[in-house]
Amino acid sequence: WTDETAVLAPTPDSPDFYSCCDPGVIKIGRYYYIGYTSTVHPDGIINDVFVARSLKPDGPYEKWSGNGWGGRPKAIVDYTGNPDSFGAGEPSFVVMGETLYMYYAWLEDGKRETRVCIADATDENWPATLEYKGVAITSPDSTCDSADVKYVDDYGKFIAVATNKRFTQDSFVDVFV
Repeated sequence: WTDETAVLAPTPDSPDFYSCCDPGVIKIGRYYYIGYTSTVHPDGIINDVFVARSLKPDGPYEKWSGNGWGGRPKAIVDYTGNPDSFGAGEPSFVVMGETLYMYYAWLEDGKRETRVCIADATDENWPATLEYKGVAITSPDSTCDSADVKYVDDYGKFIAVATNKRFTQDSFVDVFV
């Protein structure tokens, strides 16, 4: 193990200026992509999903601006629900063939969902083509965290894992197939 290195930071006076947290990383072609959660709200609610890319895992990273890479960051998933809720965030990525699957948490009014979007993985500007496909997982209760999703070739299935009752004596791992 080496010392940790911050490779991505919030952009002052922008939609991601409070944080760059809950990262999900994938390498597609030449680029490393980091999806992350951020907000403009000081209480950490009304979160959105953002993405940045780099040719090297340790950066420098360019953030998606809505029509290209670099400049003022723009969310790739805008939370549109109850403004008193966490919102959208905690992305994870899977590439199968030429399709990029992006899973992310949608937490609103105590309800937790894992939603999925797809895009053309061969297009370096894939955030412009991201298409919402629906809810992949509705968590069984409000104590289940967001899910990390991967595709397991040996099983031919997408598998998601999430912690439940985190930080308690009764914590456990949920597995969704």
